[in-house]
Amino acid sequence: MLQQRLTKLGLPNYSELIGHYAVLKLIGTGSFSEVKLAIDLENCREVAIKMISLKEMQDNECLKTGVSREIQILEYINHPNIVSLLDTIETPTHLCLVLEYVPGGELFDYVNDYYEKITEDEVKQIFYELVNTVSYLHESNIIHRDLKLENILLESSESSPNKKRIKLTDFGLARFIDPKSPLLTTRCGSEEYAAPELISASSYDGRKTDIWSLGIILYALLVGYLPFNQEAGQTRKQFFIKIIKADFKFPKPNPVDKRGTISEDAKDLVKKILQTMPERRPSLEAIKNHPWLSSLNVM
Repeated sequence: MLQQRLTKLGLPNYSELIGHYAVLKLIGTGSFSEVKLAIDLENCREVAIKMISLKEMQDNECLKTGVSREIQILEYINHPNIVSLLDTIETPTHLCLVLEYVPGGELFDYVNDYYEKITEDEVKQIFYELVNTVSYLHESNIIHRDLKLENILLESSESSPNKKRIKLTDFGLARFIDPKSPLLTTRCGSEEYAAPELISASSYDGRKTDIWSLGIILYALLVGYLPFNQEAGQTRKQFFIKIIKADFKFPKPNPVDKRGTISEDAKDLVKKILQTMPERRPSLEAIKNHPWLSSLNVM
């Protein structure tokens, strides 16, 4: 039956099959996994299959725990701006997470390729959806802990205000928290997006570190690059000190340079979010009510 469907779809008989999914191509690789684009032979829908090595999971208890948490969380949540888990399959060599395929690619690539064309109104739309998505997670007592441009996918790389634009993915570091006792000690996530309390190895509230990461993402959307990046000739210690002090700047005003035309309200919101003291960072509700975001005409 599956062979007949392969033929009907014009796919070769030797196509790699994972359950009733036919693999089309490799679309991503990670430290412990790879992601393949596949087609569901039952409904002809494209899917993304995240394949995690069973041997790696057997040898790495942290990886095993993380994958288990990721599946548990994805099965628990349901939100239009979060990539859906459709199926799980175990092969002799891999645990496979069958995920909704999002064809527009990573927000990282979109900013890198189209920064000059991205308007501040478009940044508002993307950021508003992201804040709403993180609000949903936090209200569900879930923290992401790896919010970054690479983990935000776009439904389409073309501007379209009438449709949901983003899909949050990669819940490998996410976890449930007890809101009455939220402090954690495990340091994780990408350093460029990490809050000062993570860099200094202090205990932290993952909701506050998620909010810091939102500030990093907003800066990158507005400016086209990250506020904290280890530059040539800079030591890791110097790099970390800049994060701990929240030592960042915006480009100087310049009417002929897009980076020099960022609105004062947008700059103000970034500055309010990127506070060294976690308790001084605004809540997600306060972020949505900030003059820059509250002026958005939500579709």
